[in-house]
Amino acid sequence: MAIPILLLLFFSIPFSESQLTKDYYKQTCPDFEKIVRDTASQKQAAQPTTAAGTLRLFFHDCMVEGCDASVLIASNHVNKAERDADINQSLSGDALEVVVRAKTALELTCPGIVSCADILAEATRDLVTMVGGPFYFVELGRKDGQVSLASKVNANLPRANQTMDDIIKFFAAKGFTIEEMVALSGGHTIGFSHCIEFTDRLFHYSKTTPTDPEINPRFAEGLKMTCANYTTNPAMSAFNDVITPGKFDNMYYQNLKRGLGLLASDHALVKDPRTKPLVELYSTDQAAFFKAFSLAMEKLGRHEIKTGNQGELRIVDRAQSCYLLVGCTHLIELLDYHLAISQSMALPILFLLFLAIPFSESKLSIDYYKKTCPDFESIVRDTVTSKQIASPTTAAGTLRLFFHDCMVEGCDASILISSNYVNTAERDADINQSLSADAFDLVARAKTALELACPGIVSCSDILALATRNLVTMVGGPFYKVRLGRKDGQVSKSSLVEGNLPRSNQTLDDMIKFFATKGFTLQEMVALSGAHTIGFSHCKEFADRIFNYNKTTPTDPDMYPNYAQGLKKICADYKTNIAMSAFNDVITPGKFDNMYYQNLKRGLGLLPTDHALVKDPRTRPFVELYSTDQAAFFQAFSHAMEKLSHHGIKTGRKGEVRHRCDAFNSINA
Repeated sequence: MAIPILLLLFFSIPFSESQLTKDYYKQTCPDFEKIVRDTASQKQAAQPTTAAGTLRLFFHDCMVEGCDASVLIASNHVNKAERDADINQSLSGDALEVVVRAKTALELTCPGIVSCADILAEATRDLVTMVGGPFYFVELGRKDGQVSLASKVNANLPRANQTMDDIIKFFAAKGFTIEEMVALSGGHTIGFSHCIEFTDRLFHYSKTTPTDPEINPRFAEGLKMTCANYTTNPAMSAFNDVITPGKFDNMYYQNLKRGLGLLASDHALVKDPRTKPLVELYSTDQAAFFKAFSLAMEKLGRHEIKTGNQGELRIVDRAQSCYLLVGCTHLIELLDYHLAISQSMALPILFLLFLAIPFSESKLSIDYYKKTCPDFESIVRDTVTSKQIASPTTAAGTLRLFFHDCMVEGCDASILISSNYVNTAERDADINQSLSADAFDLVARAKTALELACPGIVSCSDILALATRNLVTMVGGPFYKVRLGRKDGQVSKSSLVEGNLPRSNQTLDDMIKFFATKGFTLQEMVALSGAHTIGFSHCKEFADRIFNYNKTTPTDPDMYPNYAQGLKKICADYKTNIAMSAFNDVITPGKFDNMYYQNLKRGLGLLPTDHALVKDPRTRPFVELYSTDQAAFFQAFSHAMEKLSHHGIKTGRKGEVRHRCDAFNSINA
C-alpha cells in the first residue's frame, strides 16, 4: 500500500504557509541542528533512558491535537493540560528536559525563531539515531499549539490492552496504514513498561490458565518474580525488549516470534494474520524495518501540524519583549493571569541565628502552611508518589538535586532556574548537566498543583525540601522533620557552582575541609555520604580506580577483585560511550539502607571518596558504626539532613515565592 501523507490542504491557509522544509532555519537559525544534536547527546550520555522517553513523548504529542508541542504545556489555574492526564503521568522528565535545554540554547543564539514542536521532532530523530536507529529526514516549520487539554488525551492514545481490531481502527482513524502501525510499534525495541500494563498476561490470563501459554515459560517466570509485588510496588517494570533493551534494532520483532513480547498489544502483532507477515519481514530484514519506520516517523511528524496563524512560537514575555524567558511549558496568553497571582504570605525567617536579621524573622516551622495552604503536604506527597512509581530513579535524583541546591547559595531553589539571554544559571554548570530531569519535573508538577490549590503561597524551595524527605522515606529511609518557610532565591549563576560542590576525586583532607567550611562536622559528612546507598555514577567518575590506579598497578588493590572485573566489563568503552554507569550500591541499589557502609568494608565502594571513608582513621569508626547499626545511621542522617535543609536559606525580603520554579518573578531579581 502506498504510504498516505497527511495533506494540510484540508486547512484553509495558503500553501506557502503550510509546507514544511528541511532547511527551514538555514538563514534564520543556521546552528539549529547542531544545538539540538549537542543537547540531545549530552542528555542521552547523562541519562541513557532519554531516547526511549523522547520517542514516547513525541508520539504522545503528535497523536493528541497533532505535532504541536502541546504535551509540554504545564497545567495552571484555569486549565489541566495534556501532560497531567493519567496516561501521561509517566512521561519521561528527561525527555521534557531535552526540549527545555535545547530551547534555552536556541533562544540565546536565535531568539524567537525556533518552535518547541520543531525541537521535539528534531531531538527525537537525533536520539533514535544515537541508539542505533535509522536516520530519517525531519521537515521543519511547525508552530506551537495554543490548546492543551487533559480531557482530549484518553481517546487519542492507544492502550496496551486493546484488541488488534481496536488498534488497527485507532491508527486508521489517524490516517495510518497497518504497515505503518506495525513499523511504529517497533519503537518498543527501546524503553520499558510498568508491570501493571502486562500482569494480566502473567497472573490473570483466564479462569483456567493464569499465565498466557504463548509467553516463553522462562520469560514468564522471570516477569513473575519481577512483578510479584506490583500491586504494592507499582514502580516495578520490565524492558520492552529483554535482549537488547538499549539498542534500536529489529530485536523487538524477533522477540515476538520467540514468545518474548511483553505487552498484549505486542503479542497480538505476531498472532493476527493481518500483521504477522510484517513481523516476519521486519524480524529477518532490519533494513526493511528501518525504512518502514523512517517513512512512518516522517509521516507522524506531519500529523495535524500548525502553521501560519494557527500556532505561535512559544515564549514568555515579561517586559514588553525586552526580556524573554524560555517558555516551552507555558502558553503566552496565560502569562498575565499567571503573574497576577497575589502573594499573601506571612514573613517567615531564617533558622540560623548568626545571620544579622531579627530573631522574629528567623524561625522556620513544621506547620508553616497550616492555615495558608492546608493541603500542602498531601499535594506534595501525592505528586512524589506518582513520580516515583513512574520513574523509580526519582528518589536518588531528587536527593542529589537538593544537595546541589543547598550547597550553592543555600537551600533556595536557585538550582531550578533556567538560563536566559543575560545569565547562565546553576543548572547549566558542567557538574549539574547530569542532574535528574525527573527531579526537576517532580518539583514543577507539585508547584503546578499547589498553584491551583493555594496560588502564590508555597515556595519552590519548600517543595524541594519536603519532596526530598518524602522520597527518602518512600525507598526505605528514615523520616525526619522538615521545617518550612523558606523563600526562593533571586540569584542563580553557574559561576558560583565550582568550588561549592565536592568532587569524587578529591582527597579526604579536601573533603573534610570542604564540609567544614559549610559548617558540617566529620560525622555529618560521613552520614550524608550514606545517600550513595541509592543512585548511580558514570564510569568516568571511578575509571581511574579500575584502569589507571598507578603506574605499576592499573586496578586499586583494595577493590574486591570480582567487583573490579565486573566494572571493567561495564566500563570498557566509557571514553566513547560516556553514558555507561554503575550503581553506587551494587547489593540493594534501590533501597535506602546501611548497605553502602557494609559494601565499603567489603571492597565494594565505587567512588574514590567512598573508599577513602573506610581507609582513613578519622572516618572509619563511623563507617564501622553505621555498617552494623542501621538505626544509628538513620539517626545521624536525619540530623544531618535537617541541618542541611537550613543551610543558607532565604526568608523575608531576602527572597520571593516564585510563580514558576524555573524563572524569577522579576527581571530585576
